[in-house]
Amino acid sequence: MSHIKEKPKKRAGHGAEEYACIWDEVFPPSVTAGFTSSAFKGNVEADMPVVLSSIGKASVLAHMKQVHAADVKTIDSPGIYECDGIFTRSPYMALVVRTADCLPLVFHSEKENAIGVVHMGWRSAVTGILDNINFDLSSFTCVAGVGLRSCCYRVGEEFLEEDCTKAFVVTRNKSCYFDAVEFARRNLMRRGLQEKNFFDVGACSYCSGENFHSHRRTGSLDRTLSFIVRT
Repeated sequence: MSHIKEKPKKRAGHGAEEYACIWDEVFPPSVTAGFTSSAFKGNVEADMPVVLSSIGKASVLAHMKQVHAADVKTIDSPGIYECDGIFTRSPYMALVVRTADCLPLVFHSEKENAIGVVHMGWRSAVTGILDNINFDLSSFTCVAGVGLRSCCYRVGEEFLEEDCTKAFVVTRNKSCYFDAVEFARRNLMRRGLQEKNFFDVGACSYCSGENFHSHRRTGSLDRTLSFIVRT
């Protein structure tokens, strides 16, 4: 598993508080992906046009009414979809996922001409959202974005009793912590993703400071927007 160390980049033509982190080293030039900083509040319709304009990407938007379930849709039109994962082969469409502590996963395959985003909370993880991605993942690259890591993802002891999660639980001081990143990596590899094509930003939303929104840390309703667009 590779880690992404790139810092957020300020984009020309905007105010001092407007930043986005772009994963230039992961995807080809035809694909732009990354996440917003805490300068943005996580309103897709208000924030994403600013972000996309700042990086020179004129695109329509597709995002989700996220319901913490396991449904993944393949779409060809912009809009809001009630699910927790969307994939498309349509160019010039920015796919967006909103997170505060759940793990955002961002996908691209040049072979499939496809991009995707998944909102993987613990409920969607245990109900099989990664198994519902309707693609052969062998040609995909995946980035795990900003979310809770095993350092801070405290869960109940029932995670030790679930066959799909017990191998990914760390016990410390009589508390259980879920390793969502390793859960995603191992399950995506089981689906065909090559290990070399799984990347992790390595940023915990809870303990990485004020750079990231965290509902568990502050109770805020603000969200980080992770996005991907293909030209």
